[in-house]
Amino acid sequence: MASSSANENEAAAARFEAATLPFMEALYNQALRLTQRREDAGDIVQETYLRAYRTFSSFKEGTNCKAWLFTILYSIFVNKYRKEQREPDTVSIEELEEKFHPTLADPDWRQISLL
Repeated sequence: MASSSANENEAAAARFEAATLPFMEALYNQALRLTQRREDAGDIVQETYLRAYRTFSSFKEGTNCKAWLFTILYSIFVNKYRKEQREPDTVSIEELEEKFHPTLADPDWRQISLL
């Protein structure tokens, strides 16, 4: 019983690899165009393949695998972009001290801020 399940999983993995791996370079190039950063492009392609593998059972054989992968990739890119837009800008304590320390060191800083 367990060996037949393992064989089915191996067969599914082999079908996934055969259907999707030929498009890896094209996906990476598109991700690079979208993100403009190699690290982010690699992350998006990795996430694309992870999502595609998880949902490969819903993929219909004979349909356009390349379009399916690009749809996943674009969806991931848009979700990450929207998430970044919602997050507040972060500033380190060192940057704040560097920016405001001269003002706070001035004994007349309260008068300066009121002007």
